[in-house]
Amino acid sequence: MPALKPLYQLSLHELTELMRPVDRALRAQKLEKGLYNVYSGNTANKAVLIRDYADKTEQVRVNIATGNTQTLSRRIK
Repeated sequence: MPALKPLYQLSLHELTELMRPVDRALRAQKLEKGLYNVYSGNTANKAVLIRDYADKTEQVRVNIATGNTQTLSRRIK
């Protein structure tokens, strides 16, 4: 068995692979509780986010000054 390295000595790839199962489990737990996961959209506009629910996905625009959101699109899974 190879020797374990401290976290600060891991490469970004090694750390990503180590954390992947934990990340998947946490995302699944949130969806089971009726919550959603948030991702940044692939746009230049940082105020556009993706909300991923268990049954739908929404693209929303966030007013950075107020925190209010506006749904731009919704896709049912």
